[in-house]
Amino acid sequence: MSAPDIRFRKPRADDAALLLAWRTDPFITRFLFTDLEAATVETQRAWIAANASRDDFRHFMICDGDRPVGYLNFNSIDRRHGRCMTGNYIGVPEERTRIGGLLHAYIMDYCFDVLGMHKVVNEFMAGNEKIVKIQRVLRFREVGTYRDHVFKNGTWHDVHVFEQTREEWAQCPRAVPRDRTIAAFQP
Repeated sequence: MSAPDIRFRKPRADDAALLLAWRTDPFITRFLFTDLEAATVETQRAWIAANASRDDFRHFMICDGDRPVGYLNFNSIDRRHGRCMTGNYIGVPEERTRIGGLLHAYIMDYCFDVLGMHKVVNEFMAGNEKIVKIQRVLRFREVGTYRDHVFKNGTWHDVHVFEQTREEWAQCPRAVPRDRTIAAFQP
């Protein structure tokens, strides 16, 4: 299997059906804070259009070459305090292992070098132990746990909080060179 050609592009209206299929896939949505219960392709198109001009939100299709395989967003972008949150998922099951392990470098470099942030804060629902373990391996600092923070499917869920600053990221070993990570985000 060849190495992935990871690229990022802004979602387009014609991505709406694919995004809706991924976003309502039980494997993906099980650890997301919200579900799309009444969403349609048309509401997804409207959502894509509405997010195009927001200053506190950026989102991208994750692609292997030209083929969309997942979704990435930078949300709660706070330029005054230099922080944001990120979220992503790989919608194509066979790509989760092949691409998932490389995404961190792209995400962090975009956050710090393009958005100019000082810190990334990530929140994950309890039960998502694989991603919690990955955050620790990636040297995120475990801030703590919000108790009963998300109400989903009739149950309260705890949320784990992690953070990493620009300086901490600079000390981490790199899986992908910075020039390649930044160039992967298409205008």
